[in-house]
Amino acid sequence: MVNGINNSSSNIGFQLENYSQKVNEAPLPSTNNQQQPVTTNTSNPTIVKSNLPSQNLLQTSLLKQNLANSLSNNRDSLTSPTPINLKVGSKGAAVVDLQTKLKNIGFNIGTADGIFGPATDRALRAFQREHGLKVTGVFDQTTSTALDKASTFISKTGRVNSTFATDRSARELQATEILRANQVTPKEGQFYVIQIDQDSPSANAPTEQIDQWIMSYTGQTSVFKCQNGKLVEVSAQPYASASHPSMKTADTLGGTVGYQDVNKDGVADIGHMRTGVYQYTKTGERYSPVGGANLAVARDINHDGVIDTNEAKLQYTATGLQIHAGEDEHPHSAACQTLPPSDYANLQKDLSQNRNSSFTYILVRRPNDITGANPF
Repeated sequence: MVNGINNSSSNIGFQLENYSQKVNEAPLPSTNNQQQPVTTNTSNPTIVKSNLPSQNLLQTSLLKQNLANSLSNNRDSLTSPTPINLKVGSKGAAVVDLQTKLKNIGFNIGTADGIFGPATDRALRAFQREHGLKVTGVFDQTTSTALDKASTFISKTGRVNSTFATDRSARELQATEILRANQVTPKEGQFYVIQIDQDSPSANAPTEQIDQWIMSYTGQTSVFKCQNGKLVEVSAQPYASASHPSMKTADTLGGTVGYQDVNKDGVADIGHMRTGVYQYTKTGERYSPVGGANLAVARDINHDGVIDTNEAKLQYTATGLQIHAGEDEHPHSAACQTLPPSDYANLQKDLSQNRNSSFTYILVRRPNDITGANPF
C-alpha cells in the first residue's frame, strides 16, 4: 500500500485498459429524453451512462482523464525519494528512511523509530559537516543528494559497491565513510592504509576464471593520514594490490600461519583474510600484524582457489599475514597482501612519513567485476 492506495501500478494500468475497452464496447445511449442518474466510481471503474449523448461523452472523457491521472500519481509515489526539509519534530516513514541511511553508513542515530529527535539531529549535522555542507540540521535537497551518494558507495561494514573515485577529494571522503562504517574514529596524526578489493568468483565459476582472478591484482590500496581532524590522502593515487593468495595450496604445512592444514588431510589449507580493521607495523622490508596477532581468515579447504558457502561459515585465525611486494604482473603469496614492486615501493615511501611505525589497515571488498557479489 502506498499513500493509502492498495493498487499496484500494474493493477491500475490493467483497470485503465479494461475500462477503455468497456467504454468502446458500451451501447449507444438511449433516445429517451428522460435524464437518468450519472454513476462515477473511479475506485472500481464502471461504464458511465446517460440519456444525453453529450453528457455521456463528457463523463466518459473526464473519467478516463481522472483514472489516467491516478495512474500517473501512483507511479510517482512508488518511486519518489524521501521527502526533503525534514527536521527536529518530523515524524513518519520518511524519517525512518533517513535514519536507516544514516545508520547504514555508520552514524549513531539510536533506533530508527521514525521520530526526528536529538540523536538524528546530531547525526545529520555530523554528516553535513563531514561532507562540507551547510550545517543546518535540516534534511534538504542538497543533503539528500549527498546522503544518497554515500549510501550508494557504502554497503555495510566491510563492504563497498565501487572502486576508489578518480578525484582525490572524493577518495578522501570515501575513506572517511569507510572508517565510519567500520566503527573507526580517526585519530590526529594516525595513518590508515585502506584496501578495496574484489570478491572472488563463485565456487562454481569456470576454473579458468578462478585461475585468472588468483593471478591478478584485483584491488586498490591507498594511504591516508588524519590531519587537522580530516583524512588526507598521502598516496598520489591508489596502488594496484591483491588481498587474496596467488595459489590454491602450499607445499609447506605451517602451524598457525596462512597455510595451515586444518582438516588434517595432508594438504595445506590456504587462508583468505576476512574484511576488517587490523593494526600493522613495519618489520624489515615488510609490514606485519602488531604483536604477531591472530587475524580472522576463511580457509580454502577443498583447494579450489576460492571460499565457498560452507568454508565461509568456518571461523579460523592465522598469523604471519604480511603486506609485501609481489611480482610485476601478478600477486605472489600464500596468504599475504601484495602489491606490484613499484607500487609497493611507493607505499613504503608514503608510510615513511609516519613517525609511528604502526598504522591501521582496513580491508573492505566489493562485488567482482565479472561475477558480482560473493562475500565471505
